[in-house]
Amino acid sequence: DLLAHASAKRARKGVPLLVGNIGPATFGQDDNALLLVDAQGHRELPRASKRVLAQQLVAEIADRLTAPKT
Repeated sequence: DLLAHASAKRARKGVPLLVGNIGPATFGQDDNALLLVDAQGHRELPRASKRVLAQQLVAEIADRLTAPKT
């Protein structure tokens, strides 16, 4: 279970955001899907090219860095 594993790993590492995927299933493939896990829950980035996912991930991180602190 990717969500359970990613949530546990995020808590263990003490990081604000963990990005999970099924690594071996995507080796040599042009596309992937990601799971973003944080303290508020999770969000899926659906299957897309790795380039598109990289752009979405960078945008997500940039949004988090510029968001007002609560």
